[in-house]
Amino acid sequence: MSLFMTTALDIYWLTSNIFTVLQNLLIKKINVNNKEECHELINYAKNCSWQSTGEYFAELIENNEFTDSEIVIVAYLGNKVVGFAALVSDSVAEDFNESPFLDFLFVEEEYRNRGIATKLVNYIVDYAKEKYDTIYLVTVSHESFYKKLGFEVIGKSTVEGCIDECFIMKKNI
Repeated sequence: MSLFMTTALDIYWLTSNIFTVLQNLLIKKINVNNKEECHELINYAKNCSWQSTGEYFAELIENNEFTDSEIVIVAYLGNKVVGFAALVSDSVAEDFNESPFLDFLFVEEEYRNRGIATKLVNYIVDYAKEKYDTIYLVTVSHESFYKKLGFEVIGKSTVEGCIDECFIMKKNI
C-alpha cells in the first residue's frame, strides 16, 4: 500500500474544506481613497510572501495611484485578508500598451488551490465587462491556470525586474 494513496475519506475531507472556505469567502471591492478601509490590506500586502510586489502594491494604494477606472478587490475569510487583485489601466509589459489589465493577483499560500484565485479573477472579469470587450494580463508561470479561465496567450514580453520572459494573455469578455 502506497503512503500517497488517496482514499475516499481524503477526497471528502478536501472537498468539504474547499466548500467551507468558499462558503465563508467574501470578495469585496474596496475604496482605495478610504485609508481606514485600506489599512488592513496595506499591512497585509506589505508583509505577504510576494515581498517586493506586495510592497509596491501597498505603496500604490498609500499614494493614491489608482485611477477611478481601476479597482482593487480583496478576499476575506471572516475578517482576515487572504488575497487580493486589481484591474489596472497600465501594462507592466514593456512593449504592450493595451488595457485593462488584471494585475496583482495574490492568494495566501495556506488558502491556495481552494478556488479563491478563480473567484478573484471572475470578479475582476465581471466588473470589466461593464466597460470593456477584452481584458489582458501578464504572467510568468501561471498560463495554464488562466487558460482554464478562458484566457489565451497572445504573445510574450519582458517586464522590468523580471528575469524570465512573460506571457501576455487576453480574454474576450
